[in-house]
Amino acid sequence: MQAERTSPTVAPKRLRRVIVLALLLTFAAGAVYVLAYNIGTGQRFTRLPWTSIARNIPPVYSYSIFGVEAPAGVAVTPDGSLIYVADHGQQGQVRVFDRSGDLQFSLVPPITGGGSGKPMYIAVGADSQVFVADIGRREISVYSPHGEYLGAIKAPDAEGAFSPIGVTFDLEGNLYASDRASTPLRVVSFNPDFTIRSTYQRPANDVPGAQALGGVAVDGSGRVFASNGLAFTIDVFNADGQLMPSSEVGSFKLGLPHGVAIDRMNRLYVVDSINGEVHVYDLNTTPIRELFKFGRAGNDDESFSFPVGVAVDATGRVYIGDQANGRVQVWSY
Repeated sequence: MQAERTSPTVAPKRLRRVIVLALLLTFAAGAVYVLAYNIGTGQRFTRLPWTSIARNIPPVYSYSIFGVEAPAGVAVTPDGSLIYVADHGQQGQVRVFDRSGDLQFSLVPPITGGGSGKPMYIAVGADSQVFVADIGRREISVYSPHGEYLGAIKAPDAEGAFSPIGVTFDLEGNLYASDRASTPLRVVSFNPDFTIRSTYQRPANDVPGAQALGGVAVDGSGRVFASNGLAFTIDVFNADGQLMPSSEVGSFKLGLPHGVAIDRMNRLYVVDSINGEVHVYDLNTTPIRELFKFGRAGNDDESFSFPVGVAVDATGRVYIGDQANGRVQVWSY
């Protein structure tokens, strides 16, 4: 009896065509989404938009920018084309670099009318004007996008004392500054004419034995995050100016918090100067929880020696002022 012959199973041509077509459509849909994203945001076609997949993954070291003596605060234009670095060294200037690390120009305060410059933190407004908290001149110096000194915000109220250190903008374009001269220390927000709009400070009966406000950041819900270095924590205020309890915001266990920043994924970055680390927290959770940290104490790549400032651009690059190493480190997702 002749054995029955069998043939291996082969996918019909029609099925193969359907599979190939489905793959092409998926690729095309992804390409259209990325193109629409870049057109809508005005960004160059350099990388995919962030997704929740990368939310818990830390960035990796890319390169360093040199040419600063003692970098402190860092700010960046939304597209990352210009990086502003407060040089806390002897010259007291803000150095402006392109993304390749080439020096473009410097922001220099006038010789008269305020003493020597000691820039600390920097913020870039929606109109690309640059606001520099200068603790040497006790003012917020204002510069044009091209580096021209336009004037200054000095003592904003009748008390007369004003020593700004941290500056930032909220999503509505309101300016905020942390002020070391008040008692207790405070964060103030400004009206368009630079008079005080709101004040954020700890109640008199809830002030740590030692305080040292540094960087400040504001999230989309109006919460204000102010690093309080000598209290080893981050003070978090709600939109009404009230200090929020740890049951809502969690606890921040830090050595010496300094610079803070919030990215487009609503993650809070906190620089720990003593431990040479950057901690990243999820602001979408209650209480706030830490996602990860990156960096370590040291002098080689991927390590920091007394880091101070931090900034994040729209593409996810993270810039850290690595003060004792005399450089700005750039990390990318």
